Amino acid sequence: ETDGYPQEKTPKGAAAADNADINYKDTLQKHVQKQRLPPPTYQDSSTDEGSFFSTVSFKTACAYQTVQPANSKKESEQNAAKSVLEKLKIPCNDSNYKGVLQQH
Repeated sequence: ETDGYPQEKTPKGAAAADNADINYKDTLQKHVQKQRLPPPTYQDSSTDEGSFFSTVSFKTACAYQTVQPANSKKESEQNAAKSVLEKLKIPCNDSNYKGVLQQH
């Protein structure tokens, strides 16, 4: 735990080529809209080495922070969104998104 927020481990290269076509932020955004919840917010921080970490948070006082550094803010935010989706067990690569939402 860092700053009172649970940390989710993100595998190195989580936004690698095999997952590059999945937009985790969009999937998370659609899920919270469907649940009529406020949208998530992202806070980015950078290291002296030029890597980025992101925290995705919700007004419900829940937040998830990436553990592995990313090469860009975009990649870091995608990793944070992916951590939340995995925690909620929401599939991200299902082409029938409406069907996926109805399951949750």
